[in-house]
Amino acid sequence: MGVATPWLLHIFLGIVAASWVETINQAGMQTTLSQMMTKEFLLISRGTKVSMYKSMLFSSMQRFNSTLHALRVGDESRGILAAPNHQVVAALDAVQDVWGPMQELLNSNVDSVRHADGSIDMQVLEDLSSRNVPLLDRSNEVVQAISDAAQVFGATTNGLVQNIAGRQRTLIQRLAEGVLLLAQNVAMSKNMVAFQDTKILFEESHHGIIEGVPFAGLPVLDKLCTIHQMSEVSYFYAKLRPLLNGVSNADTPSKSQAAADAVAEEVVELVDPLYVAMVEAVDLYGHDSGNCDPVSSMTEAEWSEFLTTFAHQQLWTQQATQYFVQVAMKVDIKTSQVEITVLKSEATLNLRRLIEGSKILGIPPPPTPEVVDHLLKAAEIWNTLESELDEGIHLESISEVTLERVELLSHKLLHELELVMEECLPLLVNSTVPVYAMDLAEQLARLASMIVEEALLIHHGHAVEENWHYLNATREVFNFNRWTLLHGAPATTTRPKVEQVSDVCIVQQMKRGTDLYRVLEEKALAVAFGDHDALEPLVQLGPTAVGALNELALSFFRGNGSCSNSSMAPEQWIQLHRQVAQLSDTSAELAVELVLFQQGLSPNDERLNALMEEVDSALTRVMFGSFDPPVPAPPDQIDFNELLLYMEPSVKELKRLSIANAYQGNLRAALAAEDQLMEHTLVLQEHFMKEALAMDPTWPGERVDLALRQITRVRQVLNEALLYTLGLTDSQERLQAVTEAFQAGHVHLRDGGDRVPKILLPERQDILDQWLRVDSAWIEFQQQKQDMTADSVTKVEASLGRLVLSLKALVSVLAVPDVEDEDGFPWAVIIYSSIGFLFLCACCCFCCKIKTRSKGQSEKKTTTNGAAVSDQV
Repeated sequence: MGVATPWLLHIFLGIVAASWVETINQAGMQTTLSQMMTKEFLLISRGTKVSMYKSMLFSSMQRFNSTLHALRVGDESRGILAAPNHQVVAALDAVQDVWGPMQELLNSNVDSVRHADGSIDMQVLEDLSSRNVPLLDRSNEVVQAISDAAQVFGATTNGLVQNIAGRQRTLIQRLAEGVLLLAQNVAMSKNMVAFQDTKILFEESHHGIIEGVPFAGLPVLDKLCTIHQMSEVSYFYAKLRPLLNGVSNADTPSKSQAAADAVAEEVVELVDPLYVAMVEAVDLYGHDSGNCDPVSSMTEAEWSEFLTTFAHQQLWTQQATQYFVQVAMKVDIKTSQVEITVLKSEATLNLRRLIEGSKILGIPPPPTPEVVDHLLKAAEIWNTLESELDEGIHLESISEVTLERVELLSHKLLHELELVMEECLPLLVNSTVPVYAMDLAEQLARLASMIVEEALLIHHGHAVEENWHYLNATREVFNFNRWTLLHGAPATTTRPKVEQVSDVCIVQQMKRGTDLYRVLEEKALAVAFGDHDALEPLVQLGPTAVGALNELALSFFRGNGSCSNSSMAPEQWIQLHRQVAQLSDTSAELAVELVLFQQGLSPNDERLNALMEEVDSALTRVMFGSFDPPVPAPPDQIDFNELLLYMEPSVKELKRLSIANAYQGNLRAALAAEDQLMEHTLVLQEHFMKEALAMDPTWPGERVDLALRQITRVRQVLNEALLYTLGLTDSQERLQAVTEAFQAGHVHLRDGGDRVPKILLPERQDILDQWLRVDSAWIEFQQQKQDMTADSVTKVEASLGRLVLSLKALVSVLAVPDVEDEDGFPWAVIIYSSIGFLFLCACCCFCCKIKTRSKGQSEKKTTTNGAAVSDQV
């Protein structure tokens, strides 16, 4: 019995406490009914749905009377306690004194206030306006008297909060009543003041019972179900407020009357759902048992809005801290101060939306009590951080202590926000909302801001070791997030799946954002290592990089990216062409190494693994672009689909089969996968070549493409030779085919044809010289291959290596366009003709000289004879 007695007492006290709460609640409803009855009478006087509002008026009057009686004598069925003391009785008597005349006024004039001709008995309305306020005041005194009595009896009633929440019901009705009085031109001056005061009081009370007013004893609202219900109140009031503003902002009584008359019916319609929502909220303020499940009713659109808003909060918090560090380090001070001011305002409003929700913006309140707790802790930290930011930016110099405090508060705040995400991720494991991808994408923008902040702190000697740790961690997380977003990741028990990117626009955005981040990273490292000249470029580039990555994050939120319409430059097409050729070459080399390793002719699997990684890397560069080497992202969805649907699966299959068959005897499946990959690469290689040529017809693409294919072909020659030599195939048909293909290509490069120009001489002697080196290496390789045995494979590989190097050198010289006259002047013909002409002239000169010499001798002889004759004359 000794154990049961405290238990029974606890139950009894709980019942009594609940009765006190309900009694206060019903007393508060009396104040609401006082304004509701006035509103309903005013609607009747306007001729608005007269029959309906008469019925509602009589119902309200009856309810007021019954509750007034129950508050005096009690009503167990309604949970209302009898008046507990003389103060409450006296307050009830005062209500009865003013209610009697007002009740008589309503009953006597409900059918006559509006005349048959549509005119209104203004005296009745003025009497009603004057009697309405005393009834409201006396009813409020009853509420206060009962609340005081509850305190005396030691009942837990949450009195102040519940009283203010209950008063909101009354103020809602009073807002509608005020508009109706103004619309009918009743005591304009007095009622305009009353209307404006009511509006201000409602709004201040609304914020107070949600956000708390510590000095007034109002706690922060932290109950999940009540928060969700109050978001409904906020939503309906947000729709009502513009109409109320139109009335209160009018600058003359006549304009106020006209504005109120224009919106009266609309105001009444909006007040009804607002009032219902507030009534439910008041009940929850009295006893929120947490018996609600917002997660089950949250739509994907609501989740997306909540997570987007949440991402903004994380980014803005980080950016505000970064700019504060810039101010502290005296880097770009003016711009940083402006940014802090803007970010503080945005972050404060944004955090309230996360806690309270904003149905009108599509943002739901928090999904769980745990999220509420973390957000409220974040808000508490943010209030302190905001004060530090605000104070710090107005100081001429920021102390080390203040800087450390801001850094500490920022880390704590971001940690609380990370805990929010940790709570949300498991809730969406089976959802189609890409919450984990959204979180990873948002982090990219935040990390770009973080790396600037960390580099600045290191540069100025602030917690150097710690910030170096943060900076390197930032770089690692950026790379992890980037590749997880691009390649995707499976779901786990604590986080949902990340789908592999399939939208080329997101790939292009990732490339642009990552390129900017890489430059930012270079500048950050330079600053961290003490390069003062890199400070300005770092802080100038920061916002651009953050902006690009934030836009990328929004694309993950939306599910699709935005492509730039600018076409790629010729060099970008050429880079793609080279990378696909590299993929083709590496896959062919992988096939050779697989045969060697499987047959025990390779010392270990290091080379095989390295080649598989290089195949992956080459494909990755083609699929997603690369900063170094500079490779663009795929230009359109068609090309990306080719990579995503055919190239990538082929590479995966090649790797899978290569690993599976590395230690087994059957290589055909792996080699068939390599053949399939080769088909796809050659098609894409040709496509990129044609696109590059279309952009730049002067690029010697056909011969470069042919030379690149030669590198792949010669590896295929070795592969087929190995298969035949090692007895893995009994036919030389494929070996003969690839050998002939290489030889034909080799001659083609020299002699030209089919859009490949022949070697231009004498201008391109460099090409001919390198072609001859390739020719020599090819002959050597052929000889080594012909005599190849299992023991001489190494020598054959070495000769192949020399041939490949010669071919790569040939690619380099072939990539240089031939230099010709702009008008296509035939220099070669002219040069050879000139040489021939000079040679002919030389011959002629020689002949002339001989002829001249003979003629001279003849003339000399004649002259001599003539002299003799003359002598003779």
